[in-house]
Amino acid sequence: MRIFITILCIFISLCCKSQIHIDKVENALLITNMNSIESKLYSKSDFGFKIFKKANASGSANISGTDEISFSYLIAISEFDEHPEQSLFEVEGFINPKILDVKPKSEDFTVSIEHGMLTNRKTVVISVSLHKVELSMY
Repeated sequence: MRIFITILCIFISLCCKSQIHIDKVENALLITNMNSIESKLYSKSDFGFKIFKKANASGSANISGTDEISFSYLIAISEFDEHPEQSLFEVEGFINPKILDVKPKSEDFTVSIEHGMLTNRKTVVISVSLHKVELSMY
C-alpha cells in the first residue's frame, strides 16, 4: 500500500506541474514598440495613470540632415474601481524629452516636460485628469 501511495504522489506531482511557460514573441511591430517604451506610475485615491515614453522611427524629428528621432508619451489613465473606466492618450512631437516634475493637484496632475535641441530647450506642462489630458502651458 505504501508503494502505491508513493507512486500515486509522484504521478500527481508530475501531472499537476505548473502550466506557466515562456513563449518568444515573434511579432516584429510589437517587439519594436516594447523595446522603445519606458513607463512610470502615478496615482491618487480615485485614479492613477502610467506614462510611457516611446521612441519613434529614425528621422522622425524632421531635422534636416540628421536621423534624429522624436519621442511620444502615451498616457494610460484608469479609475480605481471594480470595473474601471480607462482611457489612453498619445502626446507627440518631443525632441530629447525629460520629465522634470509630476505634481498632484486637487482634481488632476500636472506633468512638466522639458524638450528640444540642446541650445533651444522648452518646457511643456500637461494636465492629466481622470478622462482628459490637455496642454496647460507651452
